[in-house]
Amino acid sequence: MFCYSLKDHILESDLTTKYMGVTLSQNLSFKHHVGITLKKENSTLGSNNH
Repeated sequence: MFCYSLKDHILESDLTTKYMGVTLSQNLSFKHHVGITLKKENSTLGSNNH
C-alpha cells in the first residue's frame, strides 16, 4: 500500500470507497459491493415475508 501526503500531512486511505452508488475496493473488485447489495436485498425480502 502506498502512503500519500499533501503539504506534509499523511492522507488516510480506506479499504473501500463508494463512488456513484458502487462500492469499490483498492484492487477494483466488486466483491464488497456485491456482498453489501445482497445483504440489503435479503433484508428487504425477509421483511416482506412477514
